[in-house]
Amino acid sequence: MSTTKQLKVYKGLPTIIKSRARGYYDDKTILTFNTDAESQNITMDVYDGLSYDIASSASGVKVLNFVNTVLPYKWDYSTALSTNRYCFAPVLENMYYVDCYKYNNFTKVGSPTVDEDTGLVSNFSTSNYLQLRNAFNPANNPWEVQVKFTTSSNVTTVQEILHSRKGTGSSGRYGIGLSIDNTHFNFFCSSDGSDWLFDLYGTYTILTNTTYWVKIGWDGTEYYLEYSLNGETYTRDITNASTSGVYSPLTSSFIGVWNNGSFTNAFGGSIDLSETYIKVDNSL
Repeated sequence: MSTTKQLKVYKGLPTIIKSRARGYYDDKTILTFNTDAESQNITMDVYDGLSYDIASSASGVKVLNFVNTVLPYKWDYSTALSTNRYCFAPVLENMYYVDCYKYNNFTKVGSPTVDEDTGLVSNFSTSNYLQLRNAFNPANNPWEVQVKFTTSSNVTTVQEILHSRKGTGSSGRYGIGLSIDNTHFNFFCSSDGSDWLFDLYGTYTILTNTTYWVKIGWDGTEYYLEYSLNGETYTRDITNASTSGVYSPLTSSFIGVWNNGSFTNAFGGSIDLSETYIKVDNSL
C-alpha cells in the first residue's frame, strides 16, 4: 500500500512529524520524504531503539530504509524540518499505515488564535501565548531571529514579542528579549545570567496598525536590531558592540508574553509565523 499525506509547516520553526506503523520489512524502502527544493536541515530519529539508514536520493528527498526489522505497533519516527511552509508529503509503501501527524515546534498555552493556513497568531494575553518546545539557546554561536508582526492601535505600553530566559522565578528572567515600549523597539540581552549586558531602546517611532519585519541578532562582535516596512529594505535601530555571547543555557522561550516569574506585558498585535525564523550559526 502506498499513501501520501501533505502537512504544512512554518519556515524557520522546525516541525516534528510523527507516524505510527506496524509490519515486517526485508530490504524495503518504506518511507520517503518529499519536500520542496528549499528544504533544509532534515534529520530523523527513530524511537524505541530501532536501527535505520538515511540516504539522499535527490534534491529535497530523504529516504528511510529498514533492513530485516520488525516494527512494533507503536513505532514512531520524527523529523525536524525547515521548509518554506508547504509541501511536506510522507510516502509510505508496503506497510500497514496507521496515521501521520505533526507537532508544531511550539505549544499553545491558553487559547491564542493560530491560523494554520496563514501562520498568523493573535489574541495574546498573559494566559494566551506560545512556548517553544525547544528553547532558543544560541550560547556563543552567531544568531539571528526575524519576527514579522503587526502592531495594534496601542504602541505605548510595554508589549513583549520574544523572551528566552534561563530559569524560573524573577531571577530566571535573564536571557534575550524583544519588545515594544513607548513607541520604540526595546532589545535586551544577558551574557552572565545575573544582569543585562545591555537594555537598549531604538530611536525609530513605531506606528500603530502597521506591519514590521524585525531582526535581532549577534554576529560575534556586535548585537543589532533592524526593522523593515516591506521585508526587503532594513534599517538598523539598535547596536551594541560586544564579543560576549548570550548566557547559556536558556531553558524556556515564549512568544507574545514576558515571563518575570509571572506572565505580563502580552503583545497586543499579531505575529506571522510564516515569515518568522530562528537562525543559529547560519542554520535555521
